[in-house]
Amino acid sequence: MSGVARQTPALKGRPTYAVLLLLFAATTLAQSPNQSGPATARLAGRIVADESPETPVRGAIVTVSGALPRSRSMVTDDNGAFEFGSLPAGRYTITASKLPYVPMAYGAKRAGRAGTPISLGVGEAMRDLMIRLPKGAVVTGTIRDSQGEILPDITVSAAAVDQPGTQPGARPTLTSVTDDRGMYRIFGIPPGKYLIGATFRVTGLGDTALLSTAEVDRTFAELRRTAAMSVATAVPTPSPQLQVVGFAPTFFPGTISTAESSVLTLVSGEQRTADFAIGPAPTGSIEGVIHTFDGSPLPPIIPDLVSVGPPLPLTFGMGPTLAQRPGPDGRFKFSGVLPGKYTVLARMQPGRGGGPANPLWGLADVELSGQDIVGLSITMQPGARLSGRVVFDAANGTATPDLATLRVALASGSVGSSSFFFNTGLTSVAMFTATGLVRADGTFEIAAIGPGAYTASAPVGSPWTLRSATVNGRDILDTPLEVHPGETLSGAVLTFSDRRTELTGRLQTSGNLPAVDHFVVVFPADAALWRPGSRRTQFVRPATDGQFVFTGLPAGTYLIAALTDVEPEDLADSSFLGQLVPAAAKVTLADGERKTQDLRIAGK
Repeated sequence: MSGVARQTPALKGRPTYAVLLLLFAATTLAQSPNQSGPATARLAGRIVADESPETPVRGAIVTVSGALPRSRSMVTDDNGAFEFGSLPAGRYTITASKLPYVPMAYGAKRAGRAGTPISLGVGEAMRDLMIRLPKGAVVTGTIRDSQGEILPDITVSAAAVDQPGTQPGARPTLTSVTDDRGMYRIFGIPPGKYLIGATFRVTGLGDTALLSTAEVDRTFAELRRTAAMSVATAVPTPSPQLQVVGFAPTFFPGTISTAESSVLTLVSGEQRTADFAIGPAPTGSIEGVIHTFDGSPLPPIIPDLVSVGPPLPLTFGMGPTLAQRPGPDGRFKFSGVLPGKYTVLARMQPGRGGGPANPLWGLADVELSGQDIVGLSITMQPGARLSGRVVFDAANGTATPDLATLRVALASGSVGSSSFFFNTGLTSVAMFTATGLVRADGTFEIAAIGPGAYTASAPVGSPWTLRSATVNGRDILDTPLEVHPGETLSGAVLTFSDRRTELTGRLQTSGNLPAVDHFVVVFPADAALWRPGSRRTQFVRPATDGQFVFTGLPAGTYLIAALTDVEPEDLADSSFLGQLVPAAAKVTLADGERKTQDLRIAGK
């Protein structure tokens, strides 16, 4: 029995969105679509520029993927035409790209959005497909130094600002290099919010010193005075006081602080000018000592300097260096540290290099604004421990994998919690990660866990998925585990399943036509589970036949709603999900259950 849906007013704060009330009375067992039969289906269409007058885009790369062993690509002809033949029945997506246009998927309402899957039967052909490519945005400008002189050979990047509900770095970073006029031009930028940053191409090792104009004049004056004196009466010229500097990424309109930078909101086809000055920034050093809480000898240890804040792309340069490694006295020094907030992190694994029997952990928070920090003290304390076991629920008779190859990991910041990041100079990775090997009896122990909020992972491979990871009765795949220094946690259970849930159906109008211009959203009925990046919140576009499919949802009770439009970051906003509740319908899924739920939009 199909459901009924009627349109309700637009969501508050989202005037272009409308949510459709969904009601239904029954569900049925989902059936997998039949993809057997000869490969005789065809897809054909044109790629055109999203402008007036409409013009074909020749030389665009068109890719089809879906019910194929691997995707296929082709290049459009002079008329912007493409055609894929010998396709098996199934579901497909088509994307097209060519600079300076923004890549688009067939059926997508805007750049970077999900397209409409195409459902093909045996021998079926769709020949009138069209994808419109919008022109990318352009950011251009001139880079100068603090004296107004133009700067060639400067790398300028447009880095997408990550939004809630999206993975860091999921959106592109585009770059350009200034020419002999100090000018840059970044083109083909997808719509969105961007930081514009510039970095020097610095070479060489060691500290970089900066002399002011007054210091240079004073030095020459002293040299002239010394030259006029006899050798007998000459006195050594004191060395000028040098300011050690570093070359930090500088963001428009001219700041090394991302918090003080201007975020450009770009739309398709627009051109923005971003002129700004860059230069060396004063750096400082961090000196301190590491010691154990009980006065025991300190084994060899290398501390990390962790930048507090979001990770930045590789194009924004290198981080500070460890100028002095701790010796037996535990003293260390970081040099070339740019202004900002940092955490000095030290960890000692048990039994390494004469280390302690138990893992130790220490950290200290610091903030620099160009000055040196001395006398920092870090006391190593016992790290937290987590022990438990893994369980494999083989409902389909799948063989249990080799436990000797399985590793359980805890990673901080993975479920909507704040997190720190290593500034390694090569990439930014989650700061607090701890792992443990699984023993032959299925038990495991993770030691040296630092303070923070964690979720668990343990990649095994298909068809196994991590269904739950319970600690003290709470599933930390849904709610992060708060870990405190020296804490001992036991009884964790990580359960793997060889079954996957599936919720499918068709979204149709009252005239029994596929409602392909909508989105279907599913989210947990329990508001406590409304978290950024939740595995229980998904959205899809119905295919050309109106069919939608959700896979991999954990067992539980869900709400399902249809919307005219939705942004991925909206689903990380609990207030947005709250507005969907009155117009949403409820569905319950058991572990491994497959249900079909057809939905209908009344009055359409």
